[in-house]
Amino acid sequence: MPTGPTFDDLMLAYLGQVTPTKRAPQRDQYSARALFPVFRSRKLADLGAAEVRGYIATRTAMGAQPGTINKEVGLMSAALNWARREMEWDLPNPWERRRQREPTGRTRWLTQSEAQRLIEAARHSPQAPHLEDFLRLGLYAGLRPGEILGLTWQQIDGSRSRIQFAADRHKNGQPGNVPLNQQA
Repeated sequence: MPTGPTFDDLMLAYLGQVTPTKRAPQRDQYSARALFPVFRSRKLADLGAAEVRGYIATRTAMGAQPGTINKEVGLMSAALNWARREMEWDLPNPWERRRQREPTGRTRWLTQSEAQRLIEAARHSPQAPHLEDFLRLGLYAGLRPGEILGLTWQQIDGSRSRIQFAADRHKNGQPGNVPLNQQA
């Protein structure tokens, strides 16, 4: 019976040391939750290409989309590569080059009438009186929910009708300005 680190050892180390430094650490946590029931307590040396293919087939049969599966496979591959480099674990990485082909997504925007109906429904929401303003800013300035929730007054340049984002406040990691139209 092979000895050595387990899936649990790998995830504890990676999620504890690397994931907190990422811009979106929740993605790793979601992926780990999907992997955990299948690989809990398994020796990493016992995991080969057949186990990876089996995992992908099972997740596909469960209805997981290729992009989701790719995130889970990517987490395992990144964690193993990190452990090999930083912890000097002598293990193969059967997760490498196992990405699924993702279908080209459709690009769709809300129509003006859909946006108006959404705002109107939010206007009549007694549980969330701020929801209408939140939606207007998101729709008319093209901001993500996290960007809106993280806004401070110092970022808003009312005289130039812009919101300024530092690099660490934008998902893409780049500083930038977002113009505000009258509706926003």
